[in-house]
Amino acid sequence: MAELRRRHGPPPPRLRPQPPSRALVASIVSQQISGKAASIVATLEARVPPEPAAPLRAHPLRLRAARLSRAKAQMFLLQALGDRFRPWRSHAARSLWRALDG
Repeated sequence: MAELRRRHGPPPPRLRPQPPSRALVASIVSQQISGKAASIVATLEARVPPEPAAPLRAHPLRLRAARLSRAKAQMFLLQALGDRFRPWRSHAARSLWRALDG
């Protein structure tokens, strides 16, 4: 990386800074196969309003419809449960997923 940076210089600055909520969405999604990540982020942004807490309030099936893996959608669900359910967040999320699966 140092050699690339020396040869080509630093990367250009972002023209539009991202709100923290979009940075969270991009961070979680980019953990998936990065070739699909940009497409998934665009799909998610089209289905979920651009409000800071919108991904956390979104129904898990809406997140899945945006092609997020079940595990990634569960990460949003765990964040939405917040600290008040700690240390039971994982168990609560698993129970909610089972209820959704029918």
